[in-house]
Amino acid sequence: MVRKEIAILFHYPHGAAGAAEWVETGIASMELPFDLEKLPVYWIGPAAAQESLPFLQQLYHQVTSEKLKEELIPLAGLQEAADQVIPFLSEIISSAGADDLREEAAEWLGEQQDPRALEILRNTAKHDRSAEVREEAVEAIGQLNLPGAEQVLIDFAKNSPDAEMRETAIECLARVAADQAVQLLGQTIRSRDELEVKLRAVSILADLDNDAGLEELIRISRTHPDRRVRRRAILMLGESENPKALDALIDLVKVGAR
Repeated sequence: MVRKEIAILFHYPHGAAGAAEWVETGIASMELPFDLEKLPVYWIGPAAAQESLPFLQQLYHQVTSEKLKEELIPLAGLQEAADQVIPFLSEIISSAGADDLREEAAEWLGEQQDPRALEILRNTAKHDRSAEVREEAVEAIGQLNLPGAEQVLIDFAKNSPDAEMRETAIECLARVAADQAVQLLGQTIRSRDELEVKLRAVSILADLDNDAGLEELIRISRTHPDRRVRRRAILMLGESENPKALDALIDLVKVGAR
């Protein structure tokens, strides 16, 4: 991995009296030009992650604006200092703060590629008070290229009592383990879940890379007991460019004409 230096920019209005009185945050690569809109720049010099992260944490706790807090979270998440970044993001997730901030922290925890992040996200997805934060935690798990992450997604896809959580887990799983996703999507489509969940599962099945879900989609179009689900599967087959999908549609027309 090639490490690149970044610049963290704070826009302070005229007359600002303290470090926590900025109005906008920016980030730029040190290797590319950045439009400062003719504003003066006061450069305080380079700093290692072990120095900049405590500074960002201090600002996060000092500032009252949720907008500015939310802008600080990615800046912290980008720091290459997992031993400090993970506890900070975990603290935000477990706080009494706004759900938008806690969702942002969960998202950036998924960028850490560290087993500690996986465990925090798993617990968050199971127990957090907010459905939105729980779903964001599952999506963040889908970003982790770690041993065990795939199994955590499978567990949520199979066992979560929340249909939307199961759907999110399957969508994430589809990006990393298509065979497992096909099996779970088929189970969802044949389950007692609400119709909308089944229809969404059919659409996800059709969108799997390399037509991994095509055979299951054809099977559903032929055999599912709910006409509305069969119809959705047929519509998805009609959008496919795979010759097998066309053959399946022709067969369905022949059967219907008998």
